[in-house]
Amino acid sequence: MAVNSRVARSILVLVLAAAALVAAPTAPSAGESVTTLKVYFLQGEQVRPVARPGRTLSEAIGALLAGPSLAERGRRIATEVPADVPLRGVELRNGVATVDLGAEFEAGSDPASRSARVAQVVLTATAFPSVREVRLLVGGREMPAPATRAEVLAPPAPPPPAPAEPPPPVLARAIDVRALQQRLADLGYL
Repeated sequence: MAVNSRVARSILVLVLAAAALVAAPTAPSAGESVTTLKVYFLQGEQVRPVARPGRTLSEAIGALLAGPSLAERGRRIATEVPADVPLRGVELRNGVATVDLGAEFEAGSDPASRSARVAQVVLTATAFPSVREVRLLVGGREMPAPATRAEVLAPPAPPPPAPAEPPPPVLARAIDVRALQQRLADLGYL
């Protein structure tokens, strides 16, 4: 009987080990990412990553377009991406992710809002190690925007202001110092 219980335990250990191997996540292939994505939303004026389940760039952009969850909104996590922006397509070629969004992405004219939504897309896409640059299309037409993570996080500084015009030259006038001192003394300043 002791031999049978040892055999049963060994079989149980093998079955559990096999189940663990089957359930263990596999390493992602070249076109895939990890099982948790980073999607970038806003908290105040800061951009913050939020974890989402998924593996692909399309899933990450889809999660961004879906917006923050109810619980995240309770923590004041928001988005500048307008509601109901359709994802028209995502393509990754030679490190450049082309993200094509519906025309609703350009809703509104506030430059700060536009900058924030572009930053959300670029940071979400470049969270994938295979993406070094983002080409953003809106309604199939290319939108001029920062394309890399570095450009979003540290935008180029504005050009320095033009140098001020030099002051006009001082005209040399003969000043009678004694007369000036006398005048100041008469006024009670000396």
